[in-house]
Amino acid sequence: MEKLNNIWFPHQEEPHMSDVEAYRAFWKREKDRCINGFHLADDKVFVPGRLYFHTVYWKIAMYVKVKGKKVRKILTPLLRDIDWDIFGDLERCDEEGKFYALVGSRDFGKSIIAGSCVGHQYTFYANSECVVSGGAANYIKLATNKVEDGLLNMHPAFKKQRLVSDWKKEVRAGWKDKSTGQPNVKSSMSVILVRNYQEGTDTMAANGTRPSFHLIDEIGTIPNLIGCIKDSDGCWWSGSDEEIEEGVDKEEIDDIEPEDFENSVSNKPSCLVFLAGTGGDMNKGKEAAEVFFDPEAYNLLEFENEWEGGGKIGRFISALRAKMNYKEKKTLSQYLGISHPDLDAITILVSNEERALKEWWEPTYEKNLRSGNSKTILKFKAYWPCKPSDSFIVLTQNDFNTEAAKIQQSRLKAIDSRASYVKLFHDGEKITWEYEKEKLPVTEFPVKSQNTDAPIQIWEHPPENPPFGLYVAGVDPYRQSSAEYSDSLGVVYIYKRMNSIIGEAYQNMFVACYAARPESKDRWNENARNLIKYYNARTLCENDEMSFIDYMISKNDGHYLEHNIEWLKELVPNSTAIKNRPYGIHRSSLTIRNFLDGTFKSYLDEVIHIERDEITNSVKKETTGVSRIQDPMLLEEICKFSKDTKNKVNTDRVVAAELAVALAFKLDPIMGAVGGATDTRIQAMFKKHTSTAKLFHSAKPTFTKRRKLFR
Repeated sequence: MEKLNNIWFPHQEEPHMSDVEAYRAFWKREKDRCINGFHLADDKVFVPGRLYFHTVYWKIAMYVKVKGKKVRKILTPLLRDIDWDIFGDLERCDEEGKFYALVGSRDFGKSIIAGSCVGHQYTFYANSECVVSGGAANYIKLATNKVEDGLLNMHPAFKKQRLVSDWKKEVRAGWKDKSTGQPNVKSSMSVILVRNYQEGTDTMAANGTRPSFHLIDEIGTIPNLIGCIKDSDGCWWSGSDEEIEEGVDKEEIDDIEPEDFENSVSNKPSCLVFLAGTGGDMNKGKEAAEVFFDPEAYNLLEFENEWEGGGKIGRFISALRAKMNYKEKKTLSQYLGISHPDLDAITILVSNEERALKEWWEPTYEKNLRSGNSKTILKFKAYWPCKPSDSFIVLTQNDFNTEAAKIQQSRLKAIDSRASYVKLFHDGEKITWEYEKEKLPVTEFPVKSQNTDAPIQIWEHPPENPPFGLYVAGVDPYRQSSAEYSDSLGVVYIYKRMNSIIGEAYQNMFVACYAARPESKDRWNENARNLIKYYNARTLCENDEMSFIDYMISKNDGHYLEHNIEWLKELVPNSTAIKNRPYGIHRSSLTIRNFLDGTFKSYLDEVIHIERDEITNSVKKETTGVSRIQDPMLLEEICKFSKDTKNKVNTDRVVAAELAVALAFKLDPIMGAVGGATDTRIQAMFKKHTSTAKLFHSAKPTFTKRRKLFR
């Protein structure tokens, strides 16, 4: 007979089954503890049923040292501070009718805990349904494997026979009558259903189920998570508060009249929904982040975001709590601060977060910083997050510093930085403007609407008669005038080059943007044309789509467009695309794409300000070029940018911004600082300001450090 390893009652002995009365009484009590929990320390401490089940009857695969060697064994989990918190949370969810979102570091046992909850529901509640779901078959399999390990190694007293054992569809408890071959009506008949949301394309995968427990694992791998939640929601609110415990005689239940059923229906959900996510597996996790950081909107149990200045979030488990080698053995008395003999006998592993930070996290992070590899740095922070937002770092083929971009996003949100929304008109002589009162910028990403009109956004208007070359434009047009669906926008960015006018706030910055997809392609073309003419901007246009170039030429404005570009010929000599398309630049060449990405990365990473310690002169803080970006949607696309063609989304703003910065980058060595006394293009401006001795002075180059564009 299997001997129990019961940390809660270490001296408890399981009666031999020959003592029928004692044996039945023992297992009846154990079942009650697993379902209802129990109190310790003169009722001062409550142990949830799921936690008792998890630490006494659930089994997991662990590596332990045997004679100095690591050996994989199937063992009962140790009690940790993490378990105490999470199972306590789930008890609150039951009481308050809340769902649960659990996100955090790798290796803290998220899937094991979730699997234990599935096993608990399946084992103790007859005719219950559990749903195990995810965004892809491989993630679901990882979750179901944890459940299967626990069920296969269950104590014989609780182990269930199976009618069906198919982990791709369902696992059903019960047995068949030998005489009839039909399922016995007194058997458990609890079921675990497996459902695949297919990366968010099958949002109704759980429809038709009536779960009492629903695990949605690795939420960061489901692009349309909110759609899946909305379409599954109807399954979570049907039924009553009452559950039938496994083993209750059906004949003891009175016949239920319709009015009795109506009265039993609760305003609480009939299902505990468990949303789980792991740092580093959030490449499609924009909606996962939205859910996690807005718990009230999704009926989630709420916690204070103590790591990032407040606000409500789901449950976050830091990397500093995940590492087992930085946990210390304590008694439950020490951990809870309640002195009692009951608690003195119970050991709990408690995280030493300060030691984990100093001895492991900080040294490892600094080592990664010294490597200079941005991917390695981001991967470490995502896998081992110390704050909630780090869990949602996207690990795609993205060379940009997404962390810095997110910080800038937060900064813009905090100061409520907004552009002016305008529309431009050509009166035959000049461009005039007025405020746009109806349209708003596109803030959806990826774009899901077919026709998306938007205003022109301006952070700084140009001076009167701006010199040709002070401003440059990057243009990424869209292809078709109408389509059944496209997530592509047409984008124009206006970039102000080296600003030599004393006291001006904007230099080497984007000052205007037009990102839209109106129903009429001509409307977009005209708006883009007016914006370029308003700033008198030299323009680099992406020429895989020629309609905008043709439009500009047809309006006798082709002189704004860069053509016969010598530096482009140097990048890709003998290119047929350059010969056939003399205007603009094409991104079909990998060399060109790497150049554009590299140039933009240099712009974003450029150190533009250093704050030093007054005493030691050591660097306290560096401000990089990403802080110059005022458009939150460009920052959003920087975070989601990927070279991965399989998981690529249209980052049209990034493309247009790259073109503008690349043109400025190439013009700087040729023309120098715009506004220099020798620049013939601005002599007219000098004449207008004769009272000022020196309106223009030499400016810093666009990039204070010439960095390698390719690694």
